[in-house]
Amino acid sequence: MTEWFLSLFEGKSTLFIIGQILGFVIMVENLFIFFQQSRDRVLVFKFISDVLSVTQYALCGAYSGMAVQGVALGREVVFYNRGKKKWASRIWWLYFFLVLTCAAPFITSAIAGVKVFSPMWFYNFLPAVGSAFAVIGFYSENVAITRLFNFIAASLWLVYDIITVNYIATINAIINLVSVLVGTIISIVRAHKAKKSAASENATAPEAAEEGAEATTEEGDDIVDETELPSAHDKDDATEEVSADPQV
Repeated sequence: MTEWFLSLFEGKSTLFIIGQILGFVIMVENLFIFFQQSRDRVLVFKFISDVLSVTQYALCGAYSGMAVQGVALGREVVFYNRGKKKWASRIWWLYFFLVLTCAAPFITSAIAGVKVFSPMWFYNFLPAVGSAFAVIGFYSENVAITRLFNFIAASLWLVYDIITVNYIATINAIINLVSVLVGTIISIVRAHKAKKSAASENATAPEAAEEGAEATTEEGDDIVDETELPSAHDKDDATEEVSADPQV
């Protein structure tokens, strides 16, 4: 097993090996991204992951992935402030990042000298298309939609990482997929429990109201009974009136 693992790095550059080591750090951080229950926390963890990923893809020579992840950094800063800052709440940011994300592989392919319409040229568009889904997902303020679109994004990144022989990034993409699924399941379970709890409270509310009404009625009856009974003072007054009557 150890020999097989070491054989994966034979003939690889020192920078590539460092990139794979950094990938382990990204792997641990990615475990927490989609377990978060708020959109803001998802974006914060994703930003940290993308900072590390830009460095990792650069070390491994996967420049298209590096460029797309670089665009993602700006995307997360803007989308985090959406609804909080006026400048970040403009709808055109969505289209800006979609265009910039799709343009990134054209630029990196041209710089790297990748032949147009070659297999590698098409492969370079996988992370761009994946990140385009992520742009839409993170723009949405609905955590469920964010998870759904990022599941598609992670699937496309997985294919790209396999093609570029980026071992740790491949594992990270799988972790992202699992993270999205587990986070979705947790949300569904919590929503079901909350719905069940609300239904239980609604069912017990009428019973509590009836018990309260009965208690109020009983208290009212007691008050009426007490006012109908003659007091000791009333009895004394009646006795005095009878004694004063000369006919007795």
